[in-house]
Amino acid sequence: MSEPQAEHLRMVPPQNLEAESAVMGAVFVDPDCINEILRLIGADEFYRESHRKIFRAMLDLHEAGTAIDLITLSESLKSRNELESVGGSAYLAALVDFTPSAANVRHYAGIVKEKSQLRRILNLLKQGLERVYTENPPSNLASELMSALAELNRENSLLSPKGDIGKATHFEPVSAAGLLNRQTITIPYILDGYLPKGVLALLIAYMKTGKSTLVYRLIVCIAQGIEFLSRKTEQGAVLILAVEKHQRDIERRLRRFGMAETDPIYVHVGPVNAKAEALAAIKNFIIENKIILVVVDSLSRFWNVQDENNNMEVIREVSPLLDIARETNTSVLLVHHERKSGGEDGRSIRGGSALFGLVDQAIFLERRPGEASNKRVLKTLGRYEDSPAELVIELVGDDYDVLGTPQEFGEIQAVEKVRAALTAEPMDAKTIAKEAEVTEKLTRKALETLKDRGEINRTGAGKKGDAYLYCLSDGQNSLLSQSLPIGKETNYPNGKGHASGMVGVALNVFGGRVQTKEITNGE
Repeated sequence: MSEPQAEHLRMVPPQNLEAESAVMGAVFVDPDCINEILRLIGADEFYRESHRKIFRAMLDLHEAGTAIDLITLSESLKSRNELESVGGSAYLAALVDFTPSAANVRHYAGIVKEKSQLRRILNLLKQGLERVYTENPPSNLASELMSALAELNRENSLLSPKGDIGKATHFEPVSAAGLLNRQTITIPYILDGYLPKGVLALLIAYMKTGKSTLVYRLIVCIAQGIEFLSRKTEQGAVLILAVEKHQRDIERRLRRFGMAETDPIYVHVGPVNAKAEALAAIKNFIIENKIILVVVDSLSRFWNVQDENNNMEVIREVSPLLDIARETNTSVLLVHHERKSGGEDGRSIRGGSALFGLVDQAIFLERRPGEASNKRVLKTLGRYEDSPAELVIELVGDDYDVLGTPQEFGEIQAVEKVRAALTAEPMDAKTIAKEAEVTEKLTRKALETLKDRGEINRTGAGKKGDAYLYCLSDGQNSLLSQSLPIGKETNYPNGKGHASGMVGVALNVFGGRVQTKEITNGE
């Protein structure tokens, strides 16, 4: 290693102790600014260990609802046996006088954040330098370093909706020509068409509609990188905040859907204090474990609102989750309930209208009208053109089958109903539509499909006085495709008709209707 390189390694890591002191001094001036600070940094972002201890004590006082002043902070640190190690009451008194105003606290916190990120970059490079001499092939090391650095870069470039993070205050408008000359940005999805990275999304359904079943199957698919709803997923780690479920139920669902021991799934079961310190811990966990999906199940048990219809309270509670999604580039999915009264275009979402306004994507799971089966309709309302407006799905075993759009599924059902209504006796389209209880338009489309398949015959000229008539093709009837072959001795092992004990179906057509009779080889 050259002397200049060694000199760099001996240098003090990036830090700004004055900015750290200014942040803590601002808390003495205006204790409420601690919420603004926590949007950017936590205690671990401070370089000096004594500053980390002081800030943690401030957070504890804040969470307990205790006023933060020189006396309460000194007592808190003394109870931890940390007062002397941070410099004593004299050092705390100096902090009180250090910052005359809290007006620029966001700028000070931004500087602390920036220095912390630089230290993380330095640590990554040091680790890479040490591993250069021990690891082979180099592609693995290079890939890991590039991925880690890209993650840091993403954290640094994403701005909170409430403002900048530190020094990102440049006013740099871009012209139309400049925008058009930029490379088109492809939206990265963790579930194609439904969940882009870095978004806040809602999954809304009425009680006992199956939203938990849907979301836990999604969780396992994301963790294993397998398709969900016939759509690609990005494999990655998932964090579940199961604030209303019993641990037994969580385990049972995840086991049912095939969770393996090696799957990167992390579960917190039980209440979460959705205050600043807890949210900062969640954010750090997301970054450290490279979480790509966070599921909050459910929002109504997670947030701390007195009146969920109060938009100001909703904004206060949900905005930090939106910040986490933006700043970590993680998809945050909130499982939520539908109003009893229902509604269209987002009005069915329980709570204030601000909730729908804050999220990027709202996904609705609804029962099909008049059906009590496992079929559901999945609807989306959001900012992304790639998202399917509506999709009919069905839970079959432990997975979901996609049956198509409501129109496509309606056409499939129409074909089945029309075919069941057809007999050997020719009928016109109106009669068939009445028998099948399907609209005439769908009936005619279904008849064309069946004709193309060769399953029906059509006679007539299709004009007034000589309408098209339809009937089953020769040898076709509504049960034939389900029956066993009859009369072909070569189909059976003993070469003498039906095998011993085998049941066949005798089919007879009387007046266009099918009668069935079970027969055995003794009849």
